[in-house]
Amino acid sequence: MLIFQAKCFVFAQTVDDLFKYYTRVAQKYMVKSKHIANYYSIDAKGIAMYASASDKKKNNPECLIYWDEIELYKNLIHSKDKKEQLEYYKSKKDKRFTIIEKRRLSLGNMPPQKSISKSKGKKLQGYKIAIDPGHIAGSMDIAKIEHRFIEMDVKGKKVSFCEGDLTLRVANLLKEKLERQGATVFLTRSRPNTTSYGNSFKHWRKTYMPEIMNEALARKKISKWERNRLLLRARDSEIFHDYFLPRDLEMRASLINAFNPDITIVIHFNAAPKKKKWDMPVKENYNMVFMPGAFLADDLSNPAERMEFLNLLVLGNFDKSAKLSGNLIKEFSKQLDVPPIPINNKIPYLQKISTFVSEGVYCRNLKLCRQVNSPLCYGESLYQDNEKEAIRIFENKDKRVKQVADAYYNAILQYFSIK
Repeated sequence: MLIFQAKCFVFAQTVDDLFKYYTRVAQKYMVKSKHIANYYSIDAKGIAMYASASDKKKNNPECLIYWDEIELYKNLIHSKDKKEQLEYYKSKKDKRFTIIEKRRLSLGNMPPQKSISKSKGKKLQGYKIAIDPGHIAGSMDIAKIEHRFIEMDVKGKKVSFCEGDLTLRVANLLKEKLERQGATVFLTRSRPNTTSYGNSFKHWRKTYMPEIMNEALARKKISKWERNRLLLRARDSEIFHDYFLPRDLEMRASLINAFNPDITIVIHFNAAPKKKKWDMPVKENYNMVFMPGAFLADDLSNPAERMEFLNLLVLGNFDKSAKLSGNLIKEFSKQLDVPPIPINNKIPYLQKISTFVSEGVYCRNLKLCRQVNSPLCYGESLYQDNEKEAIRIFENKDKRVKQVADAYYNAILQYFSIK
């Protein structure tokens, strides 16, 4: 009897701790709009998702994860692909995992946890790090399709370069530095003008678009006329942004999750807001870093999006992401001599759809932030269209790229508490 009471006391303590922890991270990082409260609850039972406010009032959950199922659900996230996860999510409702499901998802059936062995001189031995070099362009023709390039006159000097080239240079240099210290590193793309599918955008359009269009036609999402227009006459830029980009980002997230890294680094360069073209230099120059969170009311409009919310919440990597992102913004300032974006800025997407975490660090509900399972930081270093920065990058690209790579590298070492 005493043993039973002791077990109940321990479980009650655990439930109370879980309730407090998940309530805190949800409120601090995840909820940007008060309307999000219509779609989830955290209570004495566990964490529940609802399809609507009325379903929540009726206590009719779309998916309920009981407190004693949290670790099982984490294992499900790590061991199943997105399609299988969604099948579990849709069928779960308020039922408990069956004995067979528990057996399949038990720790004994999961891949063994990696043990971190430290070799002399190898500071990152045993760690797995995923790196996503943002965009794909390694040449101006592709950069103009994806609209990520600088081409402008700065004090009489013609300056041009593309962001996809910069991010890949940083990623390759960072990969080399990390591997030298024993880390296992994965890049979502490794060559210029190459997508996460391992081929060019032109190849993707020729190979994958017909199947995508045929499926859309069969589901009556588009007409036969629209299908033919998209396949035969649509501009590359339209296909890139409306059809390729969402799928490329999903592929990146899928590849990263299959790698199962300890952390994920997403590399981007920034530019001044409110500009359709980067053809005029600006005087301001800032760094910022994004991390997961900041869901808005319309971000939970379907089961897949609600599952992504639940997955992020259950995995609970927010404090780790905040630590990594905080390290990075400090290193950006130190290595690049460029300050974080001021707290009292007037940038609409930071004020309206992002959540402030610390100086220069914001939660933002971008696709990779939402779909990657590991702790993540999404770097947006400096303004490429700053008048001094543009010339600096154009004339001495290797030096600036090295400084950015050093910032990421130092932030990673600090995250793992390595001097």
